[in-house]
Amino acid sequence: TESSTTLMLDLAHLEGTHSTVGNRVLVQTLFDTYHSSDAVIGGDESDPILCNDCHQQNTRHRVTRQVYFVNNRLCIGIKRATGSHDGRQARKSLVAVNFDDPLMVLDRPFDVQSFVLHLGTSINQGHYVCYRRSEAFPGKWCLFDDQHCEDNLPLPKHAAQDVTILWYICNQLPEMMQPL
Repeated sequence: TESSTTLMLDLAHLEGTHSTVGNRVLVQTLFDTYHSSDAVIGGDESDPILCNDCHQQNTRHRVTRQVYFVNNRLCIGIKRATGSHDGRQARKSLVAVNFDDPLMVLDRPFDVQSFVLHLGTSINQGHYVCYRRSEAFPGKWCLFDDQHCEDNLPLPKHAAQDVTILWYICNQLPEMMQPL
């Protein structure tokens, strides 16, 4: 079996920032933001971070996120829930995620092969459908919706606002595995 690298990218924290243009964001921007060189981890008195073992408050420190690719498949989840952490006040972010262009990872182009859409305006209800590239019709998509399957479809207009999972593939094999 083939394995893939899986990432969960948070869309909600980019809403209303310079990273979103016209309520749209590129998958490349989400990916690059996730892998920014340093992230501040920790808390202060108003937002303490406690050690799981000793339950003492930790100080702030920097961590660097790295991903090692051991294959040519990548799965990206788009976290669309915004609002409170308990889920009662959460809502679905409708920022459009543009995934038309290849995602560049370690100077290798990854192309979308399939994706899942969440149809609905609430994170608490809706319906999921899957699309994959059509094998019979280049440039078209095949829809999988419960027991219904339909081929030779254009990219849905609402795909950018409803995408929740993207599967990418790269046909270039890396010369050497290295961290981002």
